[in-house]
Amino acid sequence: MVVPRRYSCLKSCCRNPGFVKSAPFAKEFLESMDMVDDFWAEPSYAQLLLAMQKRVHDYVVADKGTAKEALDLLVVDWTKVFKEEGKLNSTDHRLKESTPRGANLGDRGDLSMMRR
Repeated sequence: MVVPRRYSCLKSCCRNPGFVKSAPFAKEFLESMDMVDDFWAEPSYAQLLLAMQKRVHDYVVADKGTAKEALDLLVVDWTKVFKEEGKLNSTDHRLKESTPRGANLGDRGDLSMMRR
């Protein structure tokens, strides 16, 4: 049997009855594909990517601030996008509405409170 060097995620390929036995790791590949979300289909993907690009650029290229400050600002940017998209449970989030841009968000400056 020839072990493929890469896999297609096409449903027609993955649902082929012989696929599971096509390689030692094929079963695990299929299981992981059940968990994958199509990030390109996320309506706010472009906004999130642009915010990331800006914050990384400002730190790496423009030499503005520290890595932590860049990531803290990114959390603020992303939190705003997630709130606008209704993807952040407003009763559960830990970021205060009055958190100033660039403020130190501490340990709760994460997006673990997101809901799917």
